[in-house]
Amino acid sequence: MTAERLEQWLNASQQDTEAWLLDGLKIGCDLLNLETGIVSQIKGPDYIIQQTFSRLGDIFKPGDRFELQNTYCEAVTRRKKTITYIQVGSIPEMRLHPVYVAVQLESYIGSPLLDEQGNVIGTINFSSHAARPAYFSEEEIDIVERMAKAIQQRLMREFAA
Repeated sequence: MTAERLEQWLNASQQDTEAWLLDGLKIGCDLLNLETGIVSQIKGPDYIIQQTFSRLGDIFKPGDRFELQNTYCEAVTRRKKTITYIQVGSIPEMRLHPVYVAVQLESYIGSPLLDEQGNVIGTINFSSHAARPAYFSEEEIDIVERMAKAIQQRLMREFAA
């Protein structure tokens, strides 16, 4: 059923963008079995939450701003590709990462949102406090990357309008 919801979401065009993003984040959290989903904007050194959903309540809200260098998404923007972690605490160089120190997010998957020139304009990412028992599957990575492409296309259409 959730895979069907994903396909419907990917093809939806009538819904308000913020509501559409929220629905997508809920679907992504369900499919990946993770607690929190975020669509962000990247503006220079700033990471700005555009939309968020969390099973933990209102821990983040649209408009929240962070230093990009203090987010797991920094690696996504630097490498311009999907990044995954299944147990951040088991990676020695990540144990001092500001996100891990502050909230101990163990599981993470994030993909870049690119503009027409290939510049990173944001990310879609999902995370959880619980470590994952296994690596993200190719299918799970594909889901997040398909979601990123759909968001890119939608945002580019809106910017062009």
